Amino acid sequence: MALWLLIAGCVRVAPGDLMVSVAGPLLNGDPLDVTVDGAVSSWTLSDGARTEWVDPDEAIAWPRPAVLTLSAHDPPGVVRARTEVLALGREVMWGDLHAHSNLSHDGCEVVDEDCADRGSVAAEDFFERARDADLDFTALTDHAEYASYHADGDPTSEGVDIWTEQQQRVQEAEADDFVPLLGYEWTLAKDHELDDQGHWEGGHKTVVLGETAACDDYRVPAPHLEFDYAKGAGTTGVSVPREDEGVGSAAALYERLRAARASCGDQEVVAFAHHPAWSVPQATDFSSALYDPDPDFERLVEIASEHGDSECYDPTDEACGWWPKAGVDYRPAGSVQSALREGFHVGFVGGTDSHDASPGSLDDPSCTAKFEDTDGDGSPDTPMCHGWGGTLTGVLVDAFGREPLFRGLDARSTLVTSGPRVTPRAALVADGHLYLPGEAVPVGAVRIAAWVPEHGADWTVMELVDPLGTVRASSDGLRLDVEVELTDSDDALYLRIRTEVEGVEHRLWASPWFGQATSDQR
Repeated sequence: MALWLLIAGCVRVAPGDLMVSVAGPLLNGDPLDVTVDGAVSSWTLSDGARTEWVDPDEAIAWPRPAVLTLSAHDPPGVVRARTEVLALGREVMWGDLHAHSNLSHDGCEVVDEDCADRGSVAAEDFFERARDADLDFTALTDHAEYASYHADGDPTSEGVDIWTEQQQRVQEAEADDFVPLLGYEWTLAKDHELDDQGHWEGGHKTVVLGETAACDDYRVPAPHLEFDYAKGAGTTGVSVPREDEGVGSAAALYERLRAARASCGDQEVVAFAHHPAWSVPQATDFSSALYDPDPDFERLVEIASEHGDSECYDPTDEACGWWPKAGVDYRPAGSVQSALREGFHVGFVGGTDSHDASPGSLDDPSCTAKFEDTDGDGSPDTPMCHGWGGTLTGVLVDAFGREPLFRGLDARSTLVTSGPRVTPRAALVADGHLYLPGEAVPVGAVRIAAWVPEHGADWTVMELVDPLGTVRASSDGLRLDVEVELTDSDDALYLRIRTEVEGVEHRLWASPWFGQATSDQR
């Protein structure tokens, strides 16, 4: 568990000759390594909510960002030096929150074998591959609109119950050093055409559950689209749709989830819109009241996946449109910046949306069992493949495990990377309090400090971006320390890091800080 300190070498403060330097990062459990030249009478840690005296020769554990204060004997009680602790007691769990197997109707585990199962059953090695990708957590999120999977291609055969199979895979993968997650994709597909108000309907949500098992009520489908049973030309397995009626709005989805808590027992539920700015497969219109995120469930939004980058309202702006999807309409009202403009307090997550049971495969884009006619003979013959591997989610946690992971997701304490798993450390200082990314903060003048560990980059640019896409501050290099203004309760600022490693440009994002009228609304 890491203790991260923001320092600028030794600091000399008047009056007196007190000099303080703090070494970091330190491991929780080690003594706080502070060198002092001068007489020190007291040490305190404060996060605004509580203050405690500390002994510099003993280990320090603290649940949130804090300020270390040293006071001198002469004169007594005078504060001589302060150093800000950015992320005390936080480490990062990296994982993939959105990935499919052959238990999905469009899954394609082995491309050159007509999308056959890679193992003896579908998703057999799903979590093994997640561990091979050095992930700490992964969600198996096959489509909720299908009831059974038939590996022999015969929809009248016995087959397997998809939800039962998913739960079995999750339970088998549970381990002290890995958190497998049970989830699904809610696939509300609608006509892509805009109405006379410029809005559209539809949207896809990823739903991730806190436990390794859940009753059927928690698995809520959208209305089923009319597909053939077969996945595509030549595929061996088929998925059979559910017979129960799905729900056709996000509000109805969340109503059903609340009902599931009442009927089956309460558990954590995390939901987010994925590929929200891309018309294909389906965009989400954050400017329409039909798709307002429900803060009880939807406190996050996917910023990028195999389908492309959904960050910016205007993808032609500088530093935007970094990973476009050719031949598909981009819908600005579905962008992450659009969600922030509407005043939604959503943190950032990423995922691969891989369909080959290979979560975390950033360097190996997946194919789906949606076949294209590549030879022009009128018959589909080749699976459709993506050109990019997507992103991963990092969650700041106070310990490793399932419960800390969901606490971090609920708090929006999240990062997203397209490749380098470096951990940008950032905090905002306002009214004497320190705030991590994802928190609501008082409006007004604030200081934001951030740094990125050395990661072999050719170049790195750190930027503070607002919902309008304006870069309010930037720094070439690994450190950023600026004073900016959060103008009102609709304002927000997030950290975007552009970096090039071995000739490849990457992105890292940290969840926004959100303006609030008063500090007690945190």
